[in-house]
Amino acid sequence: MSQKLVVRSHTGSDLARYIPELAQLRIRVFRDFPYLYEGDLDYERRYLETYTRSPGSVIVLVFDGNDIVGASTGLPLSDETTTSLHRSSSRATTLRRSSISASPCCCRTTAAGA
Repeated sequence: MSQKLVVRSHTGSDLARYIPELAQLRIRVFRDFPYLYEGDLDYERRYLETYTRSPGSVIVLVFDGNDIVGASTGLPLSDETTTSLHRSSSRATTLRRSSISASPCCCRTTAAGA
């Protein structure tokens, strides 16, 4: 890792170019405890495309050189897809009370080849 990390925010269609790398990062991060999520690149790409269609979305990316090593996402709940909301009605009720869906992805690095 270089000594200088760069943080940049992106919105709407500006996010499209980062989807492949962000999808891979989400899978790497959510694979570990406590999530233990076995991700799927196609699902992650489809999910992240929701952010490109929403003019109110934001993704804050942390770069180490050209590599994305951290991210946090936000999306108005009115733009959220039904597949990404939990099916639990109590969880959905809780989510409706908020105006933004924030999803901290990570802020860590992974070793080359990991």
